[in-house]
Amino acid sequence: MNILSILGTVTAITNFGISIFVLFRLKNSTHVRVFAAIALASGVWGLAGAVFSTIPKESHDLAMFWWQVGYTGAILTVPFFLHFIASYLKLDNQKNVIRIVYFLSFLFLFFNWFDRSSLFIGDLQFVFGKFYWGDWFKRRGVIWLIFYIGFYWIILGYSFILLVRGYLKSTGMLRNQLKYFMLGSIIGWLGAEFQYLPTLRIYIFPYSMLLIGVYPAIWAYAIIKYHLMDIRVAITRAGIFLTIYTIVIGLPLWFTYQFGGHFWAVLSMAILALAGPFIYDHLRQRVERILLRRQMEHQLAIREFAEALTKIKQLNMIFSKIKLKMEEIVGPEFIGIYTFSRTTNAYTLKEEHSTADYKLNRVIKKDSSLARVFNELRQPIFSELCDDKCLGDAAHETMIIPFYAEGSLFGFIVLGPKMENNPYTLDIYVQQDVGIFEILSSQISLAVENCLFWRSEKIRAMKEEQIRRQKAMDHFSASLAHEVDNPIFTVQCTAELLKETLVEECSQHLQQEKLTPLTGELDNIITSIKRISRIVKSVREFSAQTDGEFTEISMNDVAYSFTSILGPQAKYDGIIFEKHIESDIFVNGNKIHLVEIFMNLAVNALHAVKNHTGNDKKIIFSIAKTDKDKCLISLADDGYGIDEDLAGDIFLDFVTTKPPTEGSGMGLPRVKNMVEKHGGKIWFESKGKGKGTTFFIELPLLN
Repeated sequence: MNILSILGTVTAITNFGISIFVLFRLKNSTHVRVFAAIALASGVWGLAGAVFSTIPKESHDLAMFWWQVGYTGAILTVPFFLHFIASYLKLDNQKNVIRIVYFLSFLFLFFNWFDRSSLFIGDLQFVFGKFYWGDWFKRRGVIWLIFYIGFYWIILGYSFILLVRGYLKSTGMLRNQLKYFMLGSIIGWLGAEFQYLPTLRIYIFPYSMLLIGVYPAIWAYAIIKYHLMDIRVAITRAGIFLTIYTIVIGLPLWFTYQFGGHFWAVLSMAILALAGPFIYDHLRQRVERILLRRQMEHQLAIREFAEALTKIKQLNMIFSKIKLKMEEIVGPEFIGIYTFSRTTNAYTLKEEHSTADYKLNRVIKKDSSLARVFNELRQPIFSELCDDKCLGDAAHETMIIPFYAEGSLFGFIVLGPKMENNPYTLDIYVQQDVGIFEILSSQISLAVENCLFWRSEKIRAMKEEQIRRQKAMDHFSASLAHEVDNPIFTVQCTAELLKETLVEECSQHLQQEKLTPLTGELDNIITSIKRISRIVKSVREFSAQTDGEFTEISMNDVAYSFTSILGPQAKYDGIIFEKHIESDIFVNGNKIHLVEIFMNLAVNALHAVKNHTGNDKKIIFSIAKTDKDKCLISLADDGYGIDEDLAGDIFLDFVTTKPPTEGSGMGLPRVKNMVEKHGGKIWFESKGKGKGTTFFIELPLLN
């Protein structure tokens, strides 16, 4: 057992472990499989080194066999390396180059195993008095020289150039990952080059075997950790650690070497080792405060903002403030805020901002991979953990922050890669960012819960006030109708008596041409009085209390009561009111509720038409059978229409197209509720703002 066998064993165990780990830890993809192959090939190289370094001088042939095993790993590492870089950077134009390199590697493998590698390795030399090593000068094999220069200088150099180009074009997290890849590549290349020096009779002991185990570990860290530590911090921590423990171990050894005294050396080493962690932690914190000063400032700002969110009581204001604050503090290339819509049963884009040419999906399904991940993890994630197409054109450095309400996913914030010129932060999302975003996620969830609670309380209070006012108005309407109906009845009776008397008593004394106009005027008075009576009766029915019981109802009767109330109002406002009503349509329902449904829609239509310029002011009401078991009611207007942004939420509480002083947003939710109680459904069609609206109600016919 010697130092090389120990280093080879460590390298083999490390690489085999990494290969197995990444295959089981990461989702199956080409670059993951190829990286596992790199680690496996490097492990074979380390395993061979661990074995041939222990073979005695008299076992030349056995040493040659294990050198062939080692070169198998060395040969395959290079095409795997190129393949990984091209796959990770998605360089489809490198496919032919990769095929050629794989073909060459198979040729080198053939010569490595043909005729005991006489045409490739050539022969071995016993070096450092401990183990066999390759010796190119004994046979000066051209094939080995082509392999060494072609693979370990030209192909690896070309691969590194591709890596640098990818780094220069990348942003955000990918850019930081590529920093780790470049660092690992340099370490791996140095480890390999120092292995080849004794073969060229440059006798430097191959301690670099350990580096062949280090570089795959660096790459694995860069692949697995989506929220990476900034490489400056990683190098700084490593530098501080090595400096401190070089002093802890090296100073006592130097003291012993110079002055002797093993007891004091061991004692001082023990004391320094105990103090080492405290010194390291102190220096690390001070240096990181300097390196990450701006990062920490922005994290503190996010924390303070998150705490302030719980004081806001309007959902729209919460999302608007989140968008503005994330733009200011984080500075991502794009922001998207999605919330769950009961209307579409999906997550819809509520707020967005973009400084680049990104197109986020407007709607994300409730059962999407993103929603499933959030329901499982319940913490901020990177978009790699969900379907690549879920967010549209979002870059893979995207951070997604969920928020919840009543235990379910209510929505999420999508933050694109940080812009490199952002003065507040590093150009990547780091581990500390994820922790702060977890706090932001919980605070947004709490703020949303508060808003929903206040909204439910507001709805409850408004409904109670609406019921109270409705009862008062119904009582007033019934009283008014009663008071109006009595004198109207008296006037009607008087007019009819006057007509009867005029015809019977005055027909003998007045000429017919004078009598006819008088009786005609009396007929007009009687007709108008009857019309007023019908309106009063309809108002009285509409304002009457109902127990909600469903009975057989003629839609003609419902339409008659409704149009009796609406017709005069439309005429007064100068609006054309058309009605198309089929006969013999019966439903199982409540007449007062149905009239209320139509009146709610009609009041909205009157407002839309009155407050819209252009086109003829018109409202069209129709009832017709659609098939043997359904009827369709429609109410169309040519008013100001419904904006596309409100279309999905128009039946929600507090959503209205009217100004705040004219509408509460409670009418349509009540209409929808009453329609559904009648076993029907309601929907609308509008071509957009200023283009009118048509509401449709479908009700089942009475069997």
